[in-house]
Amino acid sequence: VKCRNNKENLNFVKSYSPKHPEVQHLKILLNGPVGAGKSSFISSVDSVLHGDIMCRALTNVKLVDGSFTKTYKTYRFLRQSDPNNPFGFSINDIVGLEESKGVHINDISLALKGHVKDGYKFNPSCPLTEGDEGYNPSPTLQDRVHVLVSVFAADNETILTKEMQKKMREIRNIASELGELKGPAQTDGKLIEGSFTKTYKNYRFPRVSDPNSPYCFSINDIAGLEDRQGVHVDDVILALKGHVKDGYKFKPSSPLTESDEGYNPSPTLQDRVHVLVSVIAADNETILTEEMQKKMREIRNIASELGISQLAILTRCDKACPAVADGMANLYKSKYLKGMADELGDKLGIPPNCIFLVKNYEEETRIRDDVDAPILCALRQIISSGDDFLTD
Repeated sequence: VKCRNNKENLNFVKSYSPKHPEVQHLKILLNGPVGAGKSSFISSVDSVLHGDIMCRALTNVKLVDGSFTKTYKTYRFLRQSDPNNPFGFSINDIVGLEESKGVHINDISLALKGHVKDGYKFNPSCPLTEGDEGYNPSPTLQDRVHVLVSVFAADNETILTKEMQKKMREIRNIASELGELKGPAQTDGKLIEGSFTKTYKNYRFPRVSDPNSPYCFSINDIAGLEDRQGVHVDDVILALKGHVKDGYKFKPSSPLTESDEGYNPSPTLQDRVHVLVSVIAADNETILTEEMQKKMREIRNIASELGISQLAILTRCDKACPAVADGMANLYKSKYLKGMADELGDKLGIPPNCIFLVKNYEEETRIRDDVDAPILCALRQIISSGDDFLTD
């Protein structure tokens, strides 16, 4: 596979428009195990299209007497040339988390939603309530938090204690449910406690030149598959058929039913999935467990019955192969990765020319042509395959 012509592939992606009159944008569904890199791939696509790293995907001082910050404070930043015209962003500081005290999780949740007034003094003994003077009963979009940033000290003996990790995961889950803090895609790196994606989310990609005119494809993120829990196979099948409404929150205990609010009883061709992409992490000890293979084959069989195009992506190739970590030019030269792709193809029944190797943007602060190339190569083929489904 040659993935060198970035300009040609990028122009193809940017100029693509579905030929079918009933479809405004091609709908791509990412499917795969928890932690495979589905959400990271969405963020990487967004970075490639913007020409800059989209730092909206959250990746998962030694105080003696607790947090020094006591109040909820909004900081604006003034221009030297015009102090009356501050920069178009602000930063809010909040009381620090501590294992046994510090700010209440409920207070942070209220702050995310815009219910905490600027200047509110936190009470260590009890969280803010609706009757308090510092409570904002009717927050506007301006009052809400738009980006959540976690700040850590690198010189701590332990980067995160178990109790602190528990608190921060709870905050991240709340932020995820609000669906406003990290888009386009929310990721959780190597997950320990299941999928971080909780809702069925359709991601559109706005053009830099015209944000009101997004590109003519979208990618749907779905909760990850797990051996014994995770998203139900039935929910994935319903998503393929267009029965799952955007924003539906998956329930680990039961799949979506016709009586649920998140069920779309009359899906159009636009609601349906046009191409299914299986996403697998290349750096796992076992590429697919037997149970995972069984679930993914079941999903693929239904997709085949529906005529949906299918491809696969192997992510984290730089983590799996030291030669690729040394240079992306080695990506498709690696015998180890070729062996993994062949194994994946055998287990899922996907032909070799439909399996793509990528490295997602995770640690970089600037985009790189050699990282863009395989992402664009995969994206172009995904779009072409999905368009074939629409024209058949």
